[in-house]
Amino acid sequence: MWPLLALSLILAPPAEYTAAVSISVSATGAVVVADAGANEIRAGDRRAGIGAFGRPADVDASNELTIHVADPDGRRIVLLDRHLQPVSELVSGTHRFDRIAVNRYRELYALDTAGRTLRKYRPNGETDATFTPPSIRNADASDIAVSGDAVLLSQGDVMYILNRFGLETGFRRFPAAVRRVAGIPDGALVLAGDTVFVLDAAWKTVAEVSIPAGCVDLALQDGQLLLLFPRTTLKKALH
Repeated sequence: MWPLLALSLILAPPAEYTAAVSISVSATGAVVVADAGANEIRAGDRRAGIGAFGRPADVDASNELTIHVADPDGRRIVLLDRHLQPVSELVSGTHRFDRIAVNRYRELYALDTAGRTLRKYRPNGETDATFTPPSIRNADASDIAVSGDAVLLSQGDVMYILNRFGLETGFRRFPAAVRRVAGIPDGALVLAGDTVFVLDAAWKTVAEVSIPAGCVDLALQDGQLLLLFPRTTLKKALH
């Protein structure tokens, strides 16, 4: 059972962004932030060069060797090494993928929220033609995340749980539209409205807490909840 969230907020650590949009934590606890306003990726004191992206919209650092960055304006997904140096990229001539998630098999799930398209890429960069996600044409999706072997797709006030092959295995409804989802080792964090819901491995709510308005993304680091705002990061302790 997850403990309750503390109500105290602290800077974690003080940071100033231009227009931060996404946060991710690596397996070793390193925090990586995508700052769309500065067109850069930040990991501690390291930064990818300004202008390296058209507009970074999402970042996934869960794979310790490779950081994935969604660049919808460039119609590509950029792969960086742990030093934030470009390694390769996946280019789509059609879709503007703005949400991404990578599982432990190094399979990449890419979501075009405006184009209502979800694709799965194998570790070699090829599209997985056997991936059969449910239709997302009837509602705009807002985020994609992974937790273990589950794929979490949010649409409106519903989070659908899929297996890694795209078959729906369950869903959860929330009292407000789901804005962001983050997978954690034994469940998920769901930002619906201005409330964070902590879910266990059975996708049941074990804690919830109201947060300040304006949060754009969230992640878990060393048992503490990281809340990303356009210009800074706040931390909530789990105890």
